[in-house]
Amino acid sequence: MYKYELHLQTKDFAPKFSDAPSAEEVVEKYIDAGYSGLVLTNPWGKSVFENEVYAEKDIKKLGEEFVSAYEKLKTAAGNDLTVLLGAEVTTVTHVPGDFLIYGVTPEFILDFDEEKADPMYFSDLIKYIHSKGDMLVYQASPFAPGSIFLDYDDVEGLEVYNHRRADICRDFFACERAEYYGMGSISGSDLCYTGGSIGGGIATEAPITSNTELVSVLRNREYRLIKEGKIENV
Repeated sequence: MYKYELHLQTKDFAPKFSDAPSAEEVVEKYIDAGYSGLVLTNPWGKSVFENEVYAEKDIKKLGEEFVSAYEKLKTAAGNDLTVLLGAEVTTVTHVPGDFLIYGVTPEFILDFDEEKADPMYFSDLIKYIHSKGDMLVYQASPFAPGSIFLDYDDVEGLEVYNHRRADICRDFFACERAEYYGMGSISGSDLCYTGGSIGGGIATEAPITSNTELVSVLRNREYRLIKEGKIENV
């Protein structure tokens, strides 16, 4: 089986976490844990645009730094790990909402419409993402305290296991909700600080080497979940 991480950040672009791991630390940890690849899901959206660290930078400059962090991780990984570009897009209206996006291209980030990051309805942001390419949207940690309930027709699925926040995310309810609505279920370690542990992701029978392959695997649900470091039985 091939193991892939779907939720992690690096210090090269992680304004919410000052102690996020370096690209080199990430590569070392995932090689030691026996992973074949990972999707870098650094934050994007309101959590970035309104963060004091980036307040004086325009969106084009932020986009370039976002893509640069991805390129740095790819370089650090070399031929040892497949590194794909994703994002954790955050919108802030009356309540927070975090969405993991897969199939992300550098062009999507560099051409992002900042106004779409703070819509009146979350579906506006999700529809915008879908209109920009073959990207899949999953709600991150849907049962963590303060998370929103949304129209599940808008998203492809739910993050039913978040390793970093497993003690508060009520993953059982997320699994039940995804099954009831026939939605896709994903898992991630949510690695975002130095010293954090790895315990989430997906396992596949065939290797994933591109975003096109990742989107196909997720859409067709050709994978098993990794929870607490263990691959779930079928």
